[in-house]
This record gives sequence, structure tokens and C-alpha cells, in this order.
Amino acid sequence: MASSTEYFPMTKQGVVVEEDKVGLLPAGGQGYIRFMPKPWPLWKKALATLGTLLLALLLFAGGMLLQWRATPLPSRRAASEAKNSTELLLASLAPPSKFIQPGLRGTNANSEFINNSPGFNLVRPNAAQFEAGRLNPQATIFLPGGTPPGCVYEFQPQLGFDGSAPKGVLLNPGVPLRRDDILQVNVGDCGLGAAVLAIIAAGMGEQLERRLVRPAGAAFLQATFDVPGLSSAALPGRTVRTTTPVTLRIDDALPVARAGTGCSASHLGFVGSTGPPPVLFMPLLEKAVAKFLDLHPEFRVADGFGYAGLEGIRPAKAIAALTGFESREVSRKKPEFDDDITLALFNCIQLAMPCVVATTNALTLAGLGNGVPQTAPGTTGVIVSGDAGVLATTSNPAYYFVIDPVAPVAKARAWVGNHAYAIDHEKTPRIDGEEVTLENAVVTLRNPWGFNPVATNVEVIEPDGTFEISFKALAISVDSVGFGSPFID
Repeated sequence: MASSTEYFPMTKQGVVVEEDKVGLLPAGGQGYIRFMPKPWPLWKKALATLGTLLLALLLFAGGMLLQWRATPLPSRRAASEAKNSTELLLASLAPPSKFIQPGLRGTNANSEFINNSPGFNLVRPNAAQFEAGRLNPQATIFLPGGTPPGCVYEFQPQLGFDGSAPKGVLLNPGVPLRRDDILQVNVGDCGLGAAVLAIIAAGMGEQLERRLVRPAGAAFLQATFDVPGLSSAALPGRTVRTTTPVTLRIDDALPVARAGTGCSASHLGFVGSTGPPPVLFMPLLEKAVAKFLDLHPEFRVADGFGYAGLEGIRPAKAIAALTGFESREVSRKKPEFDDDITLALFNCIQLAMPCVVATTNALTLAGLGNGVPQTAPGTTGVIVSGDAGVLATTSNPAYYFVIDPVAPVAKARAWVGNHAYAIDHEKTPRIDGEEVTLENAVVTLRNPWGFNPVATNVEVIEPDGTFEISFKALAISVDSVGFGSPFID
């Protein structure tokens, strides 16, 4: 045989044959002989293995290159289109004249009705005086002065408890409290309005209605709020907060502008829905909350009392007082994707808790974005925040913009600075990780004003204050998230 084959002798039916090492006969010595090539030396095997690995790496790299060349082209085109769309939106941002002027709608900071009021400088009555008036429906509730100077608000009956013609109803019989019944006007207590909207959106509207009722035959309204009590274990590994109810009484009178005093708005606080008849639950609840804050100043932020004490109320505190839940608030610690903010928003959506987001100072965008300001039409600066959106300030210090790139076409939204918005769970799908992910999730928010300002010249005001924004753009736009939780751990 060829010299390239290694031989050794083997007996087959008494005959000595030379056989290939690998080509042994089957058991019993029957069958055929298969001739096999001589095995490679070790160095050849090593060289072949190395060559195979190099070839595999080259094929892998080639495949990745082909994939990069084939697939990024549409995404590059989309990114270019999104960039062009963003530039067009920046060029079309609405001039300040299209916005509601600061002070005509209350936020947590810009209400001229409160900031110009002497209420902050008044000496607070002592707690005993407030307690003495808790069950007195006619106990005086302080009213701040209005705008312009000389404007005077005074309490006027609304439900006809004094025999006068009713101007509205507490609630329509058989009709639940609706989001359309929440309309904020002047006092800077957007945190209260957003909290009520969030409670309704979380499916707790019926419980909320029981917080303010008219006892049978009574000429007053009775309100019930919760203050934290001692904690108690309710479930294995979880602890719930027990609460102590606080009951108080108010009459049916609401602050209305006195004729001839030149007030720029007819009502000081929330107004009733358009009706007919107007639903007055929210403005009367607001009055009851003002009295509650006098009794429990730990729930307020402002130094004033009465309606002045409503200024800047934190949404989480309002949710706690109206539900008995634990008050939770998460504040931003870093620009763009703050871990705590993002997690709080995710939990709000997944658990359908009453949740409110709050915005930052519209002039400085404190805490938001990390880009270098750039000039743009209609703006004083633009802060670029990567692929999650563009944040833009405006020459109107009450508003700022976010341009949301997640939608098929980039879309601009106007944020009211130092304001609160409720998350609308009924219109916000949960994130399932398949069809709805953190990359494409859309959140529906509601402004307690009952409308939301336009962001561009080509848009119209959302009449009910509801608008959509991507989860990612929302996460970079807001300064805090307030919510209520039944657990304290």
C-alpha cells in the first residue's frame, strides 16, 4: 500500500493481512476492509483549528457589516426626518401672545391673587380658635385680595341653603363626579385639583364623593379628611397606615367677585362645571380643604391661612388627606433619566395609583436637561436631552416646551411651569414588555385648568386639558412625582 499509510498485521480467517489502524474488520472477522487516511500531526491540527476560527470570525464580521449596511439606512433616514421635524417645530413655537397670561390661571407659583395678598403677613389665629370653628359652618375663612388692586371677593350662597335660588348642585343625582367637573381658576392650588383628578382616574371617585356630603335635612355640608395615625401590620411583610378622621362643616357660600370692584376673574378658586346645572363639588371641596389646612398646617406649604393657605399644596399631601393613603413624593436628583423619577412613573402606571407629576421653573428649567443652550425662534434657549426629547424655554416665563421624538412625527407639548398634572390611568395602557415597552409607552395626562396651552402655531388648545406624551419625554420633563400608597414600607 501507499507509504503514507501506517500498517500493522492482523489475522483474518487464518490469513495474515496488513490493515489500516482505523479500518478494522467488524466483530467475527466478517465483512469488508475500509482504508482510512493517516491522521494529521498535532501541528497540522492546531493550524487547521486556528484557520477555522479565523474564517468564522471573518464570516461573523462580514455578516455584521452587511446587516449594518442593510438595516441602518431607514433608521438613519428616520432620524434625519425627526431632526428636521424637530427644527420645524422649534421654528413654529407659539409666541407668548397665544398663551394664557400668568395669574389668570393658578399654578403652584404664579398666582398673582395669592402672591399679592396680605394674607401671608397676617398673624395666624391659634389652634384653639380654628378648632372652635371646625363644626361651625359659618366660621370665617380668610379670603385674599384679588387682581387688580381694589378687587374684592366675597362669599355668596350657591346651593340655596338660605332660601335663595340655587346656582348649581353639589352632584347630579346618579351621575358620578367627572374629570370635566374639575376646573381650576385663580388660587395656586393646582396640586389639589390634580390630586382629585388622579383619584378619579384611579377608580376611587365614589369614595371621594363621600368625603363631602350634605346630611339629611342639614343646611350645611360635612367634610371628612384623614390624618396619619399609628401604623399597623395588615399583610405579611407589609405595613399599612391607620388614619384618624377629621370631620368639619362648611356652608354653601363660595368666593365670588364683588360687582364693580374690577376683578379680572369672577371666581377666586375652582369653578363649577358648565352644567346645566353646574356641579359645585370641587369648589366646595376646595373651601373645605382650606378649613382643614387651618386645622392641620402640617398638610400645607404656604404660610397663609384660609384660601391663602392653599397656595402650593403638595399633590401627595392632598391625596393622603382625601384617601387615607401614605403620602409619597419623589423629587428629581439629576437631569434626564433620574432613576427615582423613572421608577416612580413606572410604578404609577403599573399599579394604577393616584399619581400626579409636577413641573419645574419654566424660566430656568432647574434640574432638567444637560445640553448647551441654543437659540431658536420664539425661545430664549434650548436644552438638548439626547434621544428622549428636546426641552425649550420661552420668552414667556410661565411655560416651557418638550419636543417628543418617540411619536412617528416629532410633537411639541407645552408645560406650565411649577404646575401639577394628573396621570389618567383609564387612557394610559400598562407596560407589558411586549406590545407596550418603555421605548414606546405613551402616558395620558390631564391639566386641572380644564385645558392645556398650545405649543405651536398650528395647534389648538386641548379643550379638556388631556394630552398624550411618551414615557421617555415625560421622564425627562418633570421635577417630581407625588402619589398615595396604602403601604408605608
